[in-house]
Amino acid sequence: MNKITSFFLLLAILSSCNLAGGSNKYSIQGIVKNHPAKKILLEKLGLQKITVVDSSNLDDKGTFKLEGVSETGFYRLKLDDKTFFLFMLEPAHYKVEIDPTA
Repeated sequence: MNKITSFFLLLAILSSCNLAGGSNKYSIQGIVKNHPAKKILLEKLGLQKITVVDSSNLDDKGTFKLEGVSETGFYRLKLDDKTFFLFMLEPAHYKVEIDPTA
């Protein structure tokens, strides 16, 4: 009986670790238009604080790419203190076009 309980406990732990082929990887490719920013930040919005998770320099055309592993939650892409965009980050590939004048 104890072996059966241990087996189901191990199965539950392995399932919660997402070992069945899933991952928490994200990829955000994009372009920033009509803004002088040279860098973009990916920030996680917490209840008590905002944490920078990733950043990327913008090239001459304004393109950027952010990749990494992170948990699902509320995040923002930040260009400066007054220009940011809120969204729900999930394990996925995103393509974005950011134009504050649009």
